[in-house]
Amino acid sequence: MRVDLQALLRGYRAEGEVCEVAGFGPVAVSAVREMVETGDPFLAAVATVGKAVTGVAHLGRRPTAHQTTALQWLYPTCAVKGCSATSFLEFDHRENWSETHFTLFDLLDRLCTHHHDLKSTKGWMLVQGTGKREFVSPDDPRHPRYEVAA
Repeated sequence: MRVDLQALLRGYRAEGEVCEVAGFGPVAVSAVREMVETGDPFLAAVATVGKAVTGVAHLGRRPTAHQTTALQWLYPTCAVKGCSATSFLEFDHRENWSETHFTLFDLLDRLCTHHHDLKSTKGWMLVQGTGKREFVSPDDPRHPRYEVAA
């Protein structure tokens, strides 16, 4: 499958976006999501922005060995700015895996147990971007949910 990342996250294609199955042609984003939800390990999804590959989606919940290695290099400490925790780091999906059913490197971070718990139970989130960044409460105007609504 090849699908533009924003279409996959949004749930439908906008003008000029791609969502297709190799050898079959264009399909609805909902069809791709249904295939992803089967959990079939033989399926592969390539996420793109235009013609640029932004990542290869793994259809399992845990990052692949390659993704894990890259995340350990990118985040030797918790991704939260000011946190120097190096142990008990957890993989975090920026988009809830229970909703997407894919693991895309570009949508993963490593958080210490404390920050991961705050995200999971209190709605705190890292601001948009990569690398070390601010970790904000749900009422902070920099919270990613406000960017989606804008």
